[in-house]
Amino acid sequence: MNQPFDMKMAANRPIRRMGIGFLLFACLLGYVLRFAFLVEGSQQFSAELGDQQRYLAEARNLLEHGTFAISIDQGPTAFDGPGYAVFLVPFLRLFPEVYVGPAIAGQAVVSLLTAWLLAQLTWRITQSILAARIALLWWCIYPFSIFYSAFLLSETLYTAVLCASVFCAYGFMQNLTSRSAIVFGIMLGLTSLVRPTVNFCIPFLFLAVLVSCWDRRKEAIRGLIMAGIALAVVLIPWTARNYTVFGRILPGSTQAGRMLFLANNPDNKTGYVVIPRDAVPPSPDFGETELQYNDRLGALAKEFIRENPGQFVKLCLMRLIVFWWPMPVYEKFSSFPLVLLSLLSLLPLFGAALGGFVMLKKKWKLLLPILSVVLSTWLLHLVFGVSMRYRFPIESLLIPPAAYCLSDCIRRYCSGRV
Repeated sequence: MNQPFDMKMAANRPIRRMGIGFLLFACLLGYVLRFAFLVEGSQQFSAELGDQQRYLAEARNLLEHGTFAISIDQGPTAFDGPGYAVFLVPFLRLFPEVYVGPAIAGQAVVSLLTAWLLAQLTWRITQSILAARIALLWWCIYPFSIFYSAFLLSETLYTAVLCASVFCAYGFMQNLTSRSAIVFGIMLGLTSLVRPTVNFCIPFLFLAVLVSCWDRRKEAIRGLIMAGIALAVVLIPWTARNYTVFGRILPGSTQAGRMLFLANNPDNKTGYVVIPRDAVPPSPDFGETELQYNDRLGALAKEFIRENPGQFVKLCLMRLIVFWWPMPVYEKFSSFPLVLLSLLSLLPLFGAALGGFVMLKKKWKLLLPILSVVLSTWLLHLVFGVSMRYRFPIESLLIPPAAYCLSDCIRRYCSGRV
């Protein structure tokens, strides 16, 4: 069996052992596949992903008016974190007429950097060059990483910074130094600015790091405090801005109440996100602010939960399963080729990841940071609704155990033949 070793030893062996040639081949293949999908297949889905227009509006208003807003008439927004809009601004500035192509090319680079991060992460956990190579190639050709990189959506950037945060967690676990703690905290802050839902996962990640470093818990606690301070420093400007605009301390976004209502309302019978009539944003003339709208929908969701506790529990239990459902349910994405591609993409990943977790059970402490983010995200969406888009970022964190499982199977097969 391809036995993993201690992480302190694993971090000392350079990832260059994978081979520069293989790294270039995998990245070139991944870029070609992303370019081919952009040219041949992405247009038929673009109209169904309406969030692109909102992200573009936020980036344009940030560039042209210096205001993070969906609409200047409606005023500043905190509907999304500002991270993705900041990512788009340079492309809008440098390529004002043809920004889509360069922005998507930039996202393709981000997606391939994620593959490199996953290879590094796999090496740190398994100390297997073969597993690291498989992880790199797997994400380069993974259909959903190709799919999301072709649209102006935050999934690709959020997945990259989430993987970088988990990677920094492992770096901190290895060193327990002030520098690694500060880098870890800063990375978490940047991740939160891209998609504030990660804020729910951070306490679980901190706890996982502490348990993993229990033998040196005093140093770990000291470092986690420093990481928390660094995280807070990164979020202070965004929180202060939101306090100025909305009069409330808001380190995240104004979507929590809305998302709770979309997941828990009388029209929801499936556990997925359902948009009832009450969730349609009011006209600016209605006089309801963004924060009031979020609070109103949050109050409606809580009222539904209080009055229908059985239905709420039923929806949560349904989401235990449908969160991991491997087939698209949205009608526009449910053609036979897409369903088949989804099954062929997700079932091997889920199965191999489960096998990898079992194979690595003796090194369970090394798996805790990954498991903490995966399971806390799952827990969050048991209450706030599920969608394949919500699950996609943590699919990346299943790559290291899945790659290890596949590498072990390959080694066993080769040993059997010999």
